[in-house]
Amino acid sequence: SGKTTTGLALVAAGWSYLANDTALLREEDGRFHVLPSQGLINVFPDTLALVPELAGRLALPAEHPPGWKYMLKRSDIFEASELGGTTEIGAALFPQRSASQECRLQEVRPAVALARMLEQDVDRWDKATYIEHFDFLTDMFRRTPSYDLLIPDGRPRDAAEFISSEFGA
Repeated sequence: SGKTTTGLALVAAGWSYLANDTALLREEDGRFHVLPSQGLINVFPDTLALVPELAGRLALPAEHPPGWKYMLKRSDIFEASELGGTTEIGAALFPQRSASQECRLQEVRPAVALARMLEQDVDRWDKATYIEHFDFLTDMFRRTPSYDLLIPDGRPRDAAEFISSEFGA
C-alpha cells in the first residue's frame, strides 16, 4: 500500500528515519512515542526507482529475481544524520496508493486504526503480552488522530511534500 515507499520519500525530503515494518512504541507522561528500530528494510526494486536520491547510494546487483525484495540494513541506505531518535507521535498515517490526482487525508476512526494495526502486526506479538499490547494500542488510537494518507500512485515525493505541509518537517 506504499508504507516503505512513503517512508523512504520522507527521508529523501529531509525527515529522519525511525523504523520500517516494525516500530517500537511507548507511553511516557501521557504521550505516545515511537523509538528507532534496527530492523531490516525490505524493498522491491521498483520502490527504489521511485526514490532515486536514496537508490543511488546503493551498490545493488543489476539482475534481481522477479518478485524478490532487497533486504537492506539502515546503514546501507541512510547517513547517520538521517537517523532519528525517540519521537512523539502526532498522528497515525496509513499510506494508501490512490487514483486521486493529489494527496489528501481521510480521517480513520480509532477502532478502524486499531484493526489495521492488528492485521499488520498481531502475529508477531508474544502471546504472554497480547492483552497488554492490545490495551496499549487501543488507548493510543483513542488519543491519537488517525488518517488514511491517499497518495497518487507512483508519486511518493508528493506524499512527502504533503506531510511536511500538513504536519511540519
